[in-house]
Amino acid sequence: MAPVSKPPAASSSSPVEMDKDGNSVEVGNKLESDTDHQSTHVEFDAVQNSILSKQVEPLPKYIYKAHWQIFAPTFVICFLYVLCWVILYLIGKSGDSLARVFIIVMAVGVPILFAHAFLRYQTISIEIFEKYLRYHAGWPKIDPVIIPFDLIKKVSFTKSLSGRVFGGGTAILQLVAGDVIGIADVKKIDEAQENIAAMLK
Repeated sequence: MAPVSKPPAASSSSPVEMDKDGNSVEVGNKLESDTDHQSTHVEFDAVQNSILSKQVEPLPKYIYKAHWQIFAPTFVICFLYVLCWVILYLIGKSGDSLARVFIIVMAVGVPILFAHAFLRYQTISIEIFEKYLRYHAGWPKIDPVIIPFDLIKKVSFTKSLSGRVFGGGTAILQLVAGDVIGIADVKKIDEAQENIAAMLK
């Protein structure tokens, strides 16, 4: 009995199809190539959209941050409590209840005041753009506020005693609607006021 020949095992290569000229084309490789091309195209679009989204926000013409004088009240309070404790120590009453109160205030109150001043120092800002002003009044305020220059009637500034000594101050914005906005502890307050006033003309 003649041996029966087995048909050749199916090849594990990619399936093929015939093009219009009768030539075989590997479908698997074609699909992989198309998939790679689509993936690269999608990645390129994502990068391009990311770059374009970053270019939408215009850059401010001027930026004014908080003045370091914002820490002055904390330093003054710390100095006064330390001075009072030293006086009690020199007169032999460092173990009294009043001395303990001073120690508690220095250990708890002063760090809290410093943390509050630090958060405000990091968040206070005035940014002047071409058509509007964006400011952040400082922590605990969360979001900045945008005011078009058309809504601002007048801008001025004031300085406290520490501001007269160190140079910081409060920007005062008078709106057309009659509201008044104050942004305290801003450095270079004179220059900020001049630049904002120039944009109102």
